[in-house]
Amino acid sequence: MVPVKYHVQKELMPDKPTRLQLENAARESDVFSHIAVMPDVHSKFGRKCPTGTVMATKSMIFPQVMDTAPNCGMRLLATPWGEDDLRDELIDEMFLELIKAVPTHTYFGNYIDFKTTIDICRRGSAAVLEYLGKSKEELQMIYKGGNFFDEPPGKKEIFDSVPKIFIRAAQFRLGILGEAGNHFLDLMKIEKVLDEEKARILGLKKGQYVFLMHTGSGILGQYISYFFTPKREEHLSMKIITKLGRLTFDSDLLSGAGIKKLRNQVKKYREKTEFFKIDPQSKTGRAYWTAHRAGANYGFANRTMITQNVKGALKKYLIKK
Repeated sequence: MVPVKYHVQKELMPDKPTRLQLENAARESDVFSHIAVMPDVHSKFGRKCPTGTVMATKSMIFPQVMDTAPNCGMRLLATPWGEDDLRDELIDEMFLELIKAVPTHTYFGNYIDFKTTIDICRRGSAAVLEYLGKSKEELQMIYKGGNFFDEPPGKKEIFDSVPKIFIRAAQFRLGILGEAGNHFLDLMKIEKVLDEEKARILGLKKGQYVFLMHTGSGILGQYISYFFTPKREEHLSMKIITKLGRLTFDSDLLSGAGIKKLRNQVKKYREKTEFFKIDPQSKTGRAYWTAHRAGANYGFANRTMITQNVKGALKKYLIKK
């Protein structure tokens, strides 16, 4: 059993059920060194590993460590407005524009054609910017240029790792902030600058307004996670699409027998205390890494689309400035 190290103040220590989950994870023989627990640690219904947990493994993939959606991430958008530029009435007016441009609880966001959605899986944010005819300058300010693949895979590799029905569903879901309780788009004001040089490099200063957003990888990342992870679907629609994905998946990499084996293992491990493991050198492991990064690229693309929608919604205010 490896140690569990809490990077948490005493008043933020997790409850007993969460600590028991962490202890259970620490018993896995393939966990390397120790488990690090972050200040935002908390357990969630139906999940084996608490959010806010960081762990490395020696040789195997543990899909249940991050079993919801890859590439939940944040983005900071600087604005040209200072503390004297925005009245409360103007902020309220802008808010009404933003809730139309950046939806939360909705089934349909910005429609993207099938070809571009595949390209998003392969190349992330760049594919969205090309589709919209926008400058690629933004890519310089995104981790790995908004693409988790060092070399973009071919379409065949994507189709061998991700059921096409998942990609079809993703065509309608770009640009949605998400209704999870930890997803947000907030207008904030910089009250204090602790490092003047870093602020200068980032183009930020005291009194400046900025937008901060947190989003996930949307429906594509969720379906991919359900496909490879022993986790119960939270909604009926997710259960139906995931099941259809398993039934219709045509993969030369995994084969029918490989898909059936994965399906049976996922079902079996839902009731086990030990973690489900995938050998990264196996065909399932190769499919997992490709699908996982494709879903993560959709997270990059989603924040890129939301950024463009924020700019569009506030364009008239930027022109005034």
